[in-house]
Amino acid sequence: MLLCLENSQCAWAQQGGVSKKQIDNFEKFLVSVQNDTAKVDTLLGFAVDMQCIDSALKMDYYKKALDLSEKKHFLRGQARAYWGIGTLNTDCVHNFLFAIQMFDKFRTIAEQMNDIYLRSSAYQVLAGTYKDAGLYTNALDYYQKIIHLDSTGDLAIGTFANIGEVYNSLGNYPQALEYYQKTLNAINSSVISDKNNAQKYGRFQGFLLANMATVYVSMGDHDKALEQYYRELNIAEQSTDTFLQCDACKGIGETYLSKQNTDKSLEYFEKALVFTKPIVNNTSLPGYEEDILNKMAIAYLQTEKIEEANNYAQRSLELAVKLDNKTQQGSTYITLGKIVESKKDYKTAIKYFERSAAIAKETGARANEKDAWEALSNAYKQTKQFDKAYTALNNFYTLRDSIYNVDKAKQLVRIETNGQMARQRDSTNADKKIATANLQRQRVLSYGGFAGVAVFFLLAFLMFRSYNIEKKANTIITKANETIKEEKQVSESLLLNILPAHVAEELKTHGNVEAKQFDNVTVLFTDFVNFTTAGERMTPKELVAELHTCFKAFDEIIGKYNIEKIKTVGDAYLAVAGLPQANANHASDIVSAAMEIRDFMQARKQQMGDKSFAIRLGINSGSVVAGIVGAKKFAYDIWGDTVNTAARMEQNSEAMKINISRSTYELVKDKFTCTYRGEIPAKNKGTLKMYFVS
Repeated sequence: MLLCLENSQCAWAQQGGVSKKQIDNFEKFLVSVQNDTAKVDTLLGFAVDMQCIDSALKMDYYKKALDLSEKKHFLRGQARAYWGIGTLNTDCVHNFLFAIQMFDKFRTIAEQMNDIYLRSSAYQVLAGTYKDAGLYTNALDYYQKIIHLDSTGDLAIGTFANIGEVYNSLGNYPQALEYYQKTLNAINSSVISDKNNAQKYGRFQGFLLANMATVYVSMGDHDKALEQYYRELNIAEQSTDTFLQCDACKGIGETYLSKQNTDKSLEYFEKALVFTKPIVNNTSLPGYEEDILNKMAIAYLQTEKIEEANNYAQRSLELAVKLDNKTQQGSTYITLGKIVESKKDYKTAIKYFERSAAIAKETGARANEKDAWEALSNAYKQTKQFDKAYTALNNFYTLRDSIYNVDKAKQLVRIETNGQMARQRDSTNADKKIATANLQRQRVLSYGGFAGVAVFFLLAFLMFRSYNIEKKANTIITKANETIKEEKQVSESLLLNILPAHVAEELKTHGNVEAKQFDNVTVLFTDFVNFTTAGERMTPKELVAELHTCFKAFDEIIGKYNIEKIKTVGDAYLAVAGLPQANANHASDIVSAAMEIRDFMQARKQQMGDKSFAIRLGINSGSVVAGIVGAKKFAYDIWGDTVNTAARMEQNSEAMKINISRSTYELVKDKFTCTYRGEIPAKNKGTLKMYFVS
């Protein structure tokens, strides 16, 4: 661990958090440390060993170490403090943007000191954090910096593997395989130079082969995947590594299951299950046993052995509940639902599928939730609950499209790059055909020394043929350009449906989107009052249609004021003014738009009665961070206390009223009539001054 390498006191860790007595003892000990450098080491050592449960205190000690280091111009202490603050924000707070800022300061100091060890550490944490945040281009940049520092040693081996992981996450499977293979080659070279490294890298090789297998599965090449898993199994058997044997057998079983070879699948699942026994308490193998049991249930279900399927599924669920493995519970409930559904017990199946959907929503397992809604749609239909079937199907389509859009957005940069390559390739091929035609013409002209009518006709024939070749070549160029133009328009249209225009342009130009802070913006939240109750008075089709009508109107209104729509979440609507372009009137523009939205909903309510909704609106002004963060939810969003306070303004508003914060009031009080409501309690915010806009 980086911070415990140099005389630091690393014996303070407690599983349940640090007690007041321990803090008091530490403070007394700290007073006795006279040397400032040693005091910095002591502060850092205590902070690094504290648990996430003590995040605030942990941060306090890191800051004390940083302040003392800066005061004494102790660069190494500053670097380690920035590392600690960054790590705290990745591991405990999950604030990747702030962590990146801290790690970048760590990098600056490491480069200033020209310390290779610190530089490599800085590049590693920056690359890893960018990767975890889904900013893959930045991650690749720092991984390449690591390679420049160490192109042959242990650091290079790990870095090649990480680059492969990035390309795998991007869906660039050929590049992922190339870097996984580079990693294996580097390991083999290391083993040749030192045979002791064979044992050192054994498990790592095995997991690399497993990663390659999953890439081949993604590419649809199950035979190649099996080849890699068997190589992993061979390494595992030679080293008697039960951990690796379990992983390899599980992978082989899953691949055979995908190939519908249930006998082979069950054979290897049984082997994998045996290997879980010696390592069932090993926390580095979470979820294996319950997942294998569920996969065996699926295999038995494929062969219509219902009782065996039910037995293994129940065992999987029992273990998942015991270990509090929520994700596995969601998967196994789907399997159980399909088992009872095969017996025509749709009522029980619905209970299982509903439970799976609820767990998946709670844990954010969108793929599981999508599968659960699809299964529910069919089960509801079988029980003649057509309204519920429609709602379930709509949820399924929404999630399916969302997952598709995430995947598609990740591919857009590659689509654009491939389009450029295609243009060059088509143009080059066409140029070659024209060059061939010109060469043939030159050859024809060289025959001018021959006399006679036969030569004349031969010349005419060749000239005509060369003309046709050139004409066809030009046609190829024209069609290629038209096709590329159409594909580019489709890609750009899709991109603009997912991301704001300026973000889409940055993504196309640079391959990633840097998060940015905007200091003068105003955020609008809207939410429909008693949406669930109102929805019960409508059919699912009417409900979706009314939501569409309202949100479409909101889109048109904010468009008039150059306000950026961020997203809709259920019946909530989020928009912001003042980004990406600065706008001095951001607060008044949002308030004007909010008044139009309120007026629209009042008119709509009068027209539709119970078939529409009342609305609450909340507004707050301040600073936000905006960007794309996350490997799974690839969407543009805004973060910060300003956003949270805007949400509290909406929650504390009333039907058909606009509730604004003190910061917004100060910006618009001369333009709108505002009524002070007093200081009102807001969740997690204490009391806040609020105003209604008339």
